[in-house]
Amino acid sequence: MLRQDYLVGMVGLCLQIALLCLLTRRKIYHRFPFFFAYSVYWTVAIAVQAVAQSLFFAIYYVTEIGDGVLALLAIYAVLRSAYEERQESPRWLIVVPSLIAVILLADSLWEAFFYPLGRGQWVHMAAGIYSFNRNVLCLEIAALIFALAVDWRRHDPIRWGRYRFGIIVGFGAPAIITLVAQLLRTYFGVRYEEAFRYMPSGAYFGQMLIWLRCFFRDEAHGTQVIREGEVSSGGESGEPGNRSLQTFTVLPF
Repeated sequence: MLRQDYLVGMVGLCLQIALLCLLTRRKIYHRFPFFFAYSVYWTVAIAVQAVAQSLFFAIYYVTEIGDGVLALLAIYAVLRSAYEERQESPRWLIVVPSLIAVILLADSLWEAFFYPLGRGQWVHMAAGIYSFNRNVLCLEIAALIFALAVDWRRHDPIRWGRYRFGIIVGFGAPAIITLVAQLLRTYFGVRYEEAFRYMPSGAYFGQMLIWLRCFFRDEAHGTQVIREGEVSSGGESGEPGNRSLQTFTVLPF
């Protein structure tokens, strides 16, 4: 493992420990157990990668699988909790995740068996994990778009709250950067090797900063802003028109 990778890992470990302290303080393990498990998982994974440097790539491949599974479970739990809070249980919350799991597994196995990355011991596993990771990034971005769409819609919007929205943004926004880096390297070759190498690290640090900022304050602090608009004009008596207040979620900062 290169020296800069080791330093990045140590900084990441410190940020993960700080995040765990905040999550424990806010008792997030009660509300979002999968997200808490995701944070614990990456804290342990970074520590293991730093200690077992000779097995770095093998550990990296394995941890990428756990990262994707726990990330999707955390996002699903956040989405489901918002609907449960509204006492709703839409059927798509059961059907769609099951279909996604089947498609993810099938696509990863297809890539692993028929499109190995180069030659060597890990080429089939690397191809499958790369495909799985790419699909997870796309789903994280899709979850962010969905969260924004249902929050900003005029009819029956869903208010996610600071913590839910912070978790979704923390997954979705860095996923955009990481996916762009992967696509640049895949379709434009080695001239974008530096971007492929360092953009995901920058996205990871951005993710940590989003979550640290999000959970640093109580959930009631600064999650929504109010937009005021005219909905009807005054009557013949000259009385002022009725006004409506609409709230929508903004970034949790």
